[in-house]
Amino acid sequence: SLDNNHSFFNQFTEADEHLIEELILHFYEEKNPAHIDKIKPHIPRIAKSIIKHSEDKKIDFRILLGILKTESDFSQSVVSSTGDFSLAQ
Repeated sequence: SLDNNHSFFNQFTEADEHLIEELILHFYEEKNPAHIDKIKPHIPRIAKSIIKHSEDKKIDFRILLGILKTESDFSQSVVSSTGDFSLAQ
């Protein structure tokens, strides 16, 4: 159990960021390997955004990765039934 003086969410390192980038790349390669070059330049920005939202909302980054994979499979062109257009919809 974490106490009030210790927060898992404030201890992201470059290694964590690299891990998130690798996971995003892996997820995207599974779905759309032919277009991997399109997403590669955006992966660092997406990873930083995941870290920021994880810290802001105090949600484990793996949960956010799961939401993005489920909602859009990391495809920026997915549009939901309600017209939402984003990775998380």
